Amino acid sequence: MQGLLSIVGVIAIIVAVVDFVLRQNEGAPRAMNFRVTRSGVVENGRTRIVVTARPMGPHVLYEPQFRVWGYRTFEVPELPAVLAAGDEPVEIELSVPQDKLQGVWVGVLWVVPKRWVPHAAGSRIRLAPNDEMDYETWQMYLWRWWPRKVPGRWVRLSEGKIRAPLYVPEWRDGD
Repeated sequence: MQGLLSIVGVIAIIVAVVDFVLRQNEGAPRAMNFRVTRSGVVENGRTRIVVTARPMGPHVLYEPQFRVWGYRTFEVPELPAVLAAGDEPVEIELSVPQDKLQGVWVGVLWVVPKRWVPHAAGSRIRLAPNDEMDYETWQMYLWRWWPRKVPGRWVRLSEGKIRAPLYVPEWRDGD
């Protein structure tokens, strides 16, 4: 009986230590606050849209990048290396054809500098007409196994363990 209790005690201590270590790494931002402004003027079948992004809560984003999914002819502006919630919000201005607006997503990616496993995080919104915007955040544990392509070939599962902190798929099926 005493041996069984000591095994249960060791397991409880291991669970407590693992829980403590995992909670130490919390505090990175999980989402962005997006504001979308439409000009209302349609020129040559295109709608002018300005997306403003700011970190939610008192967080700092490291190596943030704008990313656009679903339409590939945008010049994406550079962002500062560090973006804090107290800084001025960052903006990206887009001119999207009205018929392609439903499939365009705009988001911000950033690096979460963890002690052992730095990884990427991100949030995005869909620029659907009539203010029907979907909002997504990425979970880091899904990214490693998503298929991705490097120039000329698909990355194999055995290579999936190689860290690429700012890898996010261009789009998933259905996007």
